[in-house]
Amino acid sequence: MPIGFFDSGVGGLSILRHTISAMPSTDFIYIADSANCPWGEKDNDFIDNRSVELTEFLLSKGVSVVVVACNSASTNSIEMLRKKFPKIPFVGVEPGIKPALLQTKKGRVAVLATRATSRGEKFLDTKKRFSGRGRVLVIPAPELVEWIEKGYSLSFCQRARLAEILDPAVQTGVDQLVLGCTHFPFLLSEIKECLSEEVNIIDTSPAVSRRIEEVAKSVMNTNENGTLTFYTSADTNKMDKLLTRLIGIENVESKKIEK
Repeated sequence: MPIGFFDSGVGGLSILRHTISAMPSTDFIYIADSANCPWGEKDNDFIDNRSVELTEFLLSKGVSVVVVACNSASTNSIEMLRKKFPKIPFVGVEPGIKPALLQTKKGRVAVLATRATSRGEKFLDTKKRFSGRGRVLVIPAPELVEWIEKGYSLSFCQRARLAEILDPAVQTGVDQLVLGCTHFPFLLSEIKECLSEEVNIIDTSPAVSRRIEEVAKSVMNTNENGTLTFYTSADTNKMDKLLTRLIGIENVESKKIEK
């Protein structure tokens, strides 16, 4: 009974890598909808419809848990998915605004996110509930998603552009930066180079992985050696290379799904 992941692209691999380490005997199925990436620039109807399609595909493969490994889909669509598929457990992701606001000493927090995530109901509700603890600066950064999808290694110009994107956080003097997209942890070292050492960067992927482990233990069996089956709506050869580059997994052949 494998665990299923879906994301707009390869960003959810930042969660999957932690989950594989914690559950090495588990089978995983991952869908990267990279042909339609980034979802963060899509409207809510597209995100809802595509989330349903990919969930149905995972269920057809017999998964025991569905991980919505995309902030845009989690903040906009996960409650709809839970109502539509009440018999399957869902685990979602959302930006760590709450821990950022609880930990800030200056009362200034920045969230690096896509537009779809920053307009999502979950995002807005959390921001409102903890607004008394500080100011939240939202920094849209959809191009960072595209950089990861295209191959990760940043050029000099892209590093300069990253510094420009993060400059509002620097100028505001934030002491907490939330990575509000599952793609962004793959740029952690480059992001750190643009910020003061005093800025704490919050990546929720380890916490999401722990939650997956908690949920999955009650509904699945395990094998001696876990496997990863990887599906993509984009070029399969390109995805094979990204799997190796991003999480060090080799000999996994990508399979094609429809756009």
